[in-house]
Amino acid sequence: NPDLKWERKATFNVGVEFTLFKNRLSGTVEYFRSVTDQLLGTIPLSGTTGFGGVTGNVGKLENKGFEAQIKTSIIRTRNFSWNVDGNFTLVRNKVLEYPNRTDFVGRALNTFFLVKYAGVDPANGDALYFDKTGKVVNTYNPDDRQFFGTGDAPHYGGITNTFNYKG
Repeated sequence: NPDLKWERKATFNVGVEFTLFKNRLSGTVEYFRSVTDQLLGTIPLSGTTGFGGVTGNVGKLENKGFEAQIKTSIIRTRNFSWNVDGNFTLVRNKVLEYPNRTDFVGRALNTFFLVKYAGVDPANGDALYFDKTGKVVNTYNPDDRQFFGTGDAPHYGGITNTFNYKG
């Protein structure tokens, strides 16, 4: 595809590093934001072409959040040490532009749009669904898809304990 271009990314990151109590406590706190322009994605094609879509530059995406990392030395003697490290990240992404998919704009990139299942009709065993108005219907219609959530973790982190005895 001669029209295919590299994604462009503008980033901003600011943080603070600190050390306290004779290096027994240290850490970092950061804020970050990046905007990706000319985002690579799938451009839908007519089914008559034999292909579902082609890769192209389809939109604009923003990622932003906070990161924190803390390191502490709980016990520090000649023969034994116990260190605890922890980190936490809060991240959000948002689609700023996405032609042909305006339902994505303002939402996370990995957003799920699904037809809500309403159960089974006890009279005949047919599957039941909710349409966009909330009415229960017995016909599956992809046009009744609704925002269902995102596959992105809103935050994550971890804790590590390190023990050392005589090296």
